[in-house]
Amino acid sequence: LRAIRRFQHPNERKEHGEVTEVTAPEEFESWRRGIKSWDQGGWLHLNAAGASPCSQEVFDAMTQFLSKERDVGGYEAEAQYVKHGRDARQAAAELLGCDADEIALTESAQSAWAKAFACLAFRPGDHIFCWASEYAGNAVAFVQAAKKGVKLQVLPMRSDGVVDIESLEKALESMPSSSRSL
Repeated sequence: LRAIRRFQHPNERKEHGEVTEVTAPEEFESWRRGIKSWDQGGWLHLNAAGASPCSQEVFDAMTQFLSKERDVGGYEAEAQYVKHGRDARQAAAELLGCDADEIALTESAQSAWAKAFACLAFRPGDHIFCWASEYAGNAVAFVQAAKKGVKLQVLPMRSDGVVDIESLEKALESMPSSSRSL
């Protein structure tokens, strides 16, 4: 296995950005060795929405913070961490090759997605396509948009449980040219 990180070095930024690909197998191997379930079972399920096994480094940081919180309280522990820790927005900006003010942090991926979706300016006649296996939080937002005149179309899944791309192609082809879709 090899890990590939895509990043844009701040010194190499262009107007629209230039993506550089870097292979970092030693970094990946170090990360992999730190996750017990991978070493014990040879696998790691990465689609666990924050509930997957974590590395020893992450576990140690979390337990250290919880210990501090137990000693001084949550607000004080956070204040001490912020005072002496690294700013998460700045770290993410460095990783992604953007400015820290372009980074938004939320309590969950679902919350971030819902906030971004709520900012979309839908018009009556716009189309939202999703599949029958859509995540419930997304589906609720889609239904709310449909109540405002957006056409919601739930597409079928294939018999093997995979999304049916052909149904999406047909749905897109049948849309009026003046419509917009998500």
